[in-house]
Amino acid sequence: MGFELYFMGGEQKGFQELLLEQKAVHIGVSFWGLKRRGLPKTKAYLFSERLPDDFKVFLDSGGFSLAKAEMTVSEIETYSAAYQEFVAANADRLTMVSELDARQLGPRWIREQRDFYEDVLPEGVFMPIWHADESIPELDRLAAEYERVGIHEAALEQGNLAARVNSMAMKYGTQFHALASAKPDDLRAVHFSSAATSSWLSPMKYGETLVWDGTKLHRYPVKYKEQARKRHRMLFEREGFDADLILKDDPDEVARFTVWSLLQMAEQVERRRPAAALTLIKSEKDADVVQIADKRAEQGDDPFAELREGDADNSGEVARNSERVPALPRDPAERRSLPVVGFTNPPADSDDSEAQRAPATMRVGTTTARVCDTCYVSAQCPAFKPGNECAFDLPVELRTREQLASALTTVLEMQVQRVAFARFTEELGGGYPDPNLSTEITRTFDLVERMKRIEDSGDLLRIEMRGRPANSGILSQIFGPKAGEPQRELERPLNAADTNRALAEVLDGEVVDNSQD
Repeated sequence: MGFELYFMGGEQKGFQELLLEQKAVHIGVSFWGLKRRGLPKTKAYLFSERLPDDFKVFLDSGGFSLAKAEMTVSEIETYSAAYQEFVAANADRLTMVSELDARQLGPRWIREQRDFYEDVLPEGVFMPIWHADESIPELDRLAAEYERVGIHEAALEQGNLAARVNSMAMKYGTQFHALASAKPDDLRAVHFSSAATSSWLSPMKYGETLVWDGTKLHRYPVKYKEQARKRHRMLFEREGFDADLILKDDPDEVARFTVWSLLQMAEQVERRRPAAALTLIKSEKDADVVQIADKRAEQGDDPFAELREGDADNSGEVARNSERVPALPRDPAERRSLPVVGFTNPPADSDDSEAQRAPATMRVGTTTARVCDTCYVSAQCPAFKPGNECAFDLPVELRTREQLASALTTVLEMQVQRVAFARFTEELGGGYPDPNLSTEITRTFDLVERMKRIEDSGDLLRIEMRGRPANSGILSQIFGPKAGEPQRELERPLNAADTNRALAEVLDGEVVDNSQD
């Protein structure tokens, strides 16, 4: 199944026509939005009568809006009953339906409502929703029980969630859906089967500009609208859009180009994201069993061969059981250092007793724990290979001052390359000043200043003194005016007794008479 991007706002007739014109056949309809616009009171609202057959419809319960509204328990229950009635009336026309996650009523109430949706909807259409404040075991339980699971955008900010979701998609065959999210990085990193977004409406509502330049989706705020659209004028014309209308902020033409940009992004996500190398099989007992069985495995090429070491057993449990079992003790012979770090031990045959007692030296590991299927950049990586460990080594050693200087120079060179490429894109866009380029130039100078401070670590004392007055010298300026005066002549010559007495007065000691010597 390919990646599907649902465009929210499908409850409005004008948006339906525009999306269909752009061949965006996956639309999202909010029941909250329909209620606000007013549903018919004398007859049922049927998608089969109001939407072309080309559309695939995702029905959103409006739970997010419901959470922000100040509603009583009775009002929420009334809303839930109306939503369930609406779902039942349109069950044969819906592709995906989210549950009403009215969190004000608690998780038990939400779980109790799920039985209704599963009873009235075709298999695989109902979608429960997992939130950021819920546990990972709860997400695993949902993935094991349901064919679809929705994940809110806020939950994607949790650390290592992408790897966990990808693992569940491969283990259970679950189709994960990204709610209110169209960030390309998230959509490529996580194996989502679908996503829903209303960002395509932001250019019409808030004056933003969304542009797909062939490799990346740019989102410019309203204050950069004019210069951003001038910069991409050639792109508008090349793809068949009216550049003059877009520059004049024509809402229809801007919306058409925005939909086109998001469709291009969706195609790239589908083309470059990691594929779930699995086949979901039904056993005789109707228990779901997940087998890793892609084409390379059928040809005798195990896609996970490089991940195995020793007698490691990475196979998942056959039964869908989220209960945890006690961990088995690990054989001490199998224990080893983390792959991301390494240790240099003293030679075993060394005669130096101090070297034998010295602790091991920590260093960057020569192997990696990264796997292609869960890597953050797998969608763009030219060496992506399903089931394989990372193809690239990143050897780094910073043990000497020269190595540190070399690393800093390399970072500065990369930054200068970025500035040069940004300047190139500015020229391709017609030469209009790009604020992003100015920012990168400023960052380059900051890096140079930081490098100077790091490299200039020696201690230096420099004293500069200049004597301007003609009647005093440098010593007079430092130690006082008398220091620079010429010495007076003695009234009489001093003998040994005189000098000893003077010395004793200075040292506060006894006077020694050596005049007879």
